[in-house]
This record gives sequence, C-alpha cells and structure tokens, in this order.
Amino acid sequence: MKDQDKILHASFFLFFFFTFLYLVIRLLYSWGTPVWFKVFPDVYALRFLLSIQVFCLCSYIFFFIWPIFLLFRNHDYYRRVFITAFIPVMIFSIFIIFKVPIQVIQTFLDITDAIAGTIILSLLFSFRKEMMSSGLNSSAFLLWFVCGCAQIIFELLFLFSFIPGEIAIIIRFIFFFICAMYTAIFQPWKKTKSIDKAAVMFGLSPREKDVLGLIMEGKTNDLIAEELFISLSTVKTHVARIFEKTGARNRLEAASLCRKS
Repeated sequence: MKDQDKILHASFFLFFFFTFLYLVIRLLYSWGTPVWFKVFPDVYALRFLLSIQVFCLCSYIFFFIWPIFLLFRNHDYYRRVFITAFIPVMIFSIFIIFKVPIQVIQTFLDITDAIAGTIILSLLFSFRKEMMSSGLNSSAFLLWFVCGCAQIIFELLFLFSFIPGEIAIIIRFIFFFICAMYTAIFQPWKKTKSIDKAAVMFGLSPREKDVLGLIMEGKTNDLIAEELFISLSTVKTHVARIFEKTGARNRLEAASLCRKS
C-alpha cells in the first residue's frame, strides 16, 4: 500500500510537471523560435519544439489516466495505458520520416490536445462516483471539470483561428495553475486516506463513509441528500449512526475524529 501511495504521488507530480512544460513550450512555439535556435535551419528548430510538445502531451495524458485506473480499478494497466497514450508519438515519427509539412503536424497536435481534454472529461464522469465515495470533494471535481472544458474549448477556438494561440494557451495555463495549486494545498488524496482509515476504524458502511465525507465538506443534510440521491430521513439515519459509531456529539467533532484517524 505504501508503494502504491508513492507511485500515485509521483504520478500526480509528473502529470503537473509535464502539463506545465507542455503549456510553456506551446507558448514558446506560438511566439516563434528562440534566438539560440537560429544556429539551426528554422524548419529543424520548429520540429524540435514540436517533438518536445508531443512527448509532453503524451506524458501528461499517461500520468492522468494511469493513476485513475490504479486508484479505482485496482489493476495495473501500465502497458495498455502507456501504449495508448503514446500513439501520437508514433504518428509524429511517421510524419517526420515522410517529411509532412509542419503546419499539418501542428494541426495534428492541436486535434490530439482537444481529444486529450475529451478523455479527461470522460474519465472524470466515468469515475465520478468512485471519486466522490473515496472522499474527493465536489469543489476539486468541479475545478478539474472546468479545466478539462477549458482545454477543449480554447484548443478548438485556436484551431479554427477564432483567437490567437497565445491567448488560448495563457487562459488554459491560468485554469491549470488554479487546479494545481488547489490540489497541492488541499491534497485530496490525504483526505481520501483519512476517510478510509476512519471507515475501517469505526466500522462505517460504504454509504456512511460517503455521508461522513460530505459532512467534512460542511454540507447540510439537505445538500447531502441531494448529492447522494437519497431521502432526507435516510441521511439523518446515517448521521445518527455515524455519531453512535464514532462517539461524536456533533458534525464538527465527527469530521475532526476523521481527520485525526
């Protein structure tokens, strides 16, 4: 379990790193080649930047998909995810071998980037229940959902020349920076671990664990009922059982006991 935690933490860090690097290189590419690239023919300089772009793009796709399957499917689909995520590298290599024009390669990368955003959104929706039941709060989910939407929308706006590339990338960078800072500060995986420990320690049922996670977010009984699609009386029953099992006298005490567990 400790080894898995280390792998997940390293994967989250590498996802942030490669996404940040990808956006920076995209911004450099949209501004033109750096001065020191002038020692090379311009076409090779641009292809060099594009090659780094496609590598970073495939890397952040891989480090987003793989941890999700590792967390919520308990299967190590490393090889399958790796091969799928790095298909654009293979296509890019073919383009280079056959000397495909740079404009075509750039369009291919823009389309791949939009597809990557679609994959992120589809995974968020596919694993929404697992994420929520594991303690990921709705604010973190909403932030990453907005970030995925921004990736698709602004990539398409840039692809169809509705806005300049620099504007699209800067706006995406802002969304990504906010999500990265939120994740780094609040560290939802630590919250997930504390809820799991509390559930085992106090013998909570899966539904009681869901309710406790929302109590930790400060949600009222009405909001908990709405989010979990259960009746208000059922929520009150779960809350009463949580108090009984944990020995807490109120919601604040129950949340505090969970964080300390």
